[in-house]
Amino acid sequence: MGWRVWRVLVEYDGEHHWKQRSQRAWDIERLARIEALGWTVVRVGAELLYDRPAALVWRVRDKLPAAGAPV
Repeated sequence: MGWRVWRVLVEYDGEHHWKQRSQRAWDIERLARIEALGWTVVRVGAELLYDRPAALVWRVRDKLPAAGAPV
């Protein structure tokens, strides 16, 4: 999920992102490339998504205005 106009991206890291060495290496490289293009990435895991959804919303709400979204 993301906002192209403000270059803010929300990404979910599932279990396989941490268990598979090749996937983890690719994720690190991909993140570096995305950030080099000027994007802000909010990374989300299961604990944040399911147990603390309000914290996730606040995290995204903090990033959007910093990226130029109207308040």
